[in-house]
Amino acid sequence: SATSATFAGWAVILASEAFGDFARSHVAAQALYKLMDCYKEDECGARPAIEGSARLEKVNFCYPSRPEVKVARNLNLIAQNGQTIALVGASGCGKSTVVQLLERFYCPNTGVIKIDDHNIENINRAHLRYSIGLVGQEPILFKGTIIENVSLGVEGVSIEDVRRACRQANAANFIEAFPEGYDTDVGEKGSNLSGGQKQRIAIARALIRNPKFLLLDEATSALDTESEKKMIVRNNCPCYIDFNEYVPQICGTENISRKITSIFYIIQSALNEVSRDRTTIAIAHRLSTIRDADRIYYIENGSVIEYGTHEELIEAGGKYAALVKAQTLSKHE
Repeated sequence: SATSATFAGWAVILASEAFGDFARSHVAAQALYKLMDCYKEDECGARPAIEGSARLEKVNFCYPSRPEVKVARNLNLIAQNGQTIALVGASGCGKSTVVQLLERFYCPNTGVIKIDDHNIENINRAHLRYSIGLVGQEPILFKGTIIENVSLGVEGVSIEDVRRACRQANAANFIEAFPEGYDTDVGEKGSNLSGGQKQRIAIARALIRNPKFLLLDEATSALDTESEKKMIVRNNCPCYIDFNEYVPQICGTENISRKITSIFYIIQSALNEVSRDRTTIAIAHRLSTIRDADRIYYIENGSVIEYGTHEELIEAGGKYAALVKAQTLSKHE
């Protein structure tokens, strides 16, 4: 009948509108099932008491996706227990590769990495990673409370443990200013927080397990972004109307820059404090942040070109000294 045909037609129309959702759901489900089918990393491997020294000896490495590009070439690094080591060099020189090798995301093609006196490949992965705190360029937060994000992946954490980690990360003041405090929802990907706030939450997360190693991969670089400026305006400027539209001349570009600088120093102060009594390996784009490092390694094309303290490298007048000079000139232009 005509009525049946009409209903059938509407059913087809409604179903066709959902085809896109079905297709996306199918792809998402495939990815989820693939993840669920992944084997759990083996439980074998030694679980030594980790003191906090690391050594890379003649390490060579290529990423599996780019076997023709050698990103580490006879790389030698030493980080003694409790020292702060800085890695500097041009983008793509191999600095972040060191972090990934220490986390055992990859294994070197040749050469040896030792944690204390143990070959890193003989150490249980989970045990190794529990002793490492990582703070990256872009903190990854998940929708949920601050407590949930700080304690992520660590069992048996108390609220006092979370508060302690947040105090160490200079995050307690802004958290406790929120109406819901530590129960504040950070939003999808931390959308309810500024870049500086997200970074301090990430630092607290790295500290919650009291790691022996702290890896800092350009941990303050996100503070230079335009989104950070907009978030500062949104939170501080009475002239602010729309998140995507603000007039720096009205809001005061100088005031915004001063605010970002203030946040930067708050975060850097936290990083300096938490680096004490643990081995820290820092990748820095702001050379002023690593002046006091026990040893600075300048890396080029996957190899260490020069190393020493800030004063030693400046006196040597090599590539590190040239980089410091260039950054100083850029700052005053």
